[in-house]
Amino acid sequence: MLKKILLVIILFTSMNVYASSGALRKSSIKTCPDGITYGSHKGEGTLHYHKATYNGKQYYPDGNAIANDPCPKSGNAVKKTTRKVTTKKQTTVTSTKIPKINVTTIPIKSSDTTINKITINGEDYLNVSENNNYIIYKNKVDIDVVLNDSKSKVDIIGDKDNFNVDENREFVIKVIAEDESEKLYTLNIQRKIKESDYVIKKFVVDGNTAKINGSLIEVNAFSYPKVKDIVYQLDNTEAFLTLYHDDKVLNLDDNLQYDVAYKVLLTDAYSNTKEYTLKVKKYTTIDIIGMGIVAFFIFRVSIGVIIFLIYLIKKK
Repeated sequence: MLKKILLVIILFTSMNVYASSGALRKSSIKTCPDGITYGSHKGEGTLHYHKATYNGKQYYPDGNAIANDPCPKSGNAVKKTTRKVTTKKQTTVTSTKIPKINVTTIPIKSSDTTINKITINGEDYLNVSENNNYIIYKNKVDIDVVLNDSKSKVDIIGDKDNFNVDENREFVIKVIAEDESEKLYTLNIQRKIKESDYVIKKFVVDGNTAKINGSLIEVNAFSYPKVKDIVYQLDNTEAFLTLYHDDKVLNLDDNLQYDVAYKVLLTDAYSNTKEYTLKVKKYTTIDIIGMGIVAFFIFRVSIGVIIFLIYLIKKK
């Protein structure tokens, strides 16, 4: 009998524990440091452990039963829980702070190279094109340019002095805009002769004052006066007179003949001219008698006035 009892004890202690078909407890599932996942359940009243296999819903035992905890607490086991994980896609919005930029406004410079007007010897000309023709009547030219943009600059290139008659000169006007762009204008200026604006105010021949009627000068003389006996007054101090006979210039000592038409040419400072005709007439006998009678009465009246004044003084 004793032998039978000993045999049973030996058989019981040497018996392996096989996995049951029941699922492992969810709360017991854990992964040991060696990476193997284990779980436990009670089989035949005894708590034991198995390697755990997950079938998508639950953990089931895999292999033989293990009596002791294969993954003690000191082994830093990771407790594994089974749960349905719903992954929610998250959109990460990155906010970038834009630094403040100080914007410097750069002014736009003007490219205007147009001309408002040109003034030539006091006369204004508008609608200036790139090529322009002008006529002057002086031996020099004054040019003034007014631009449409006050910030633009102008440079006038050309000789303004000592124009000859019928001479044509080219002038270049260079306009430089604010943005340094340039435009060139050409002026073709020709000098012409015109009748002078000046006149003879007084003309005296050998003490006899002439009558000036338009362009005709008439004077009476007692004898043949010389050119040097002529005295005149013009309305411009820079102008002068020249006497011609048959297109020949008379000298100062030449005598003026009666009833001959002499050309008197007025020339101003700009070489513009005005032509007069001079005629010298001899005093007639009637002219001389008339002047004598006038003189007699003038002197007689004068003597009478003097005598009357002396009488009044003495009477007082």
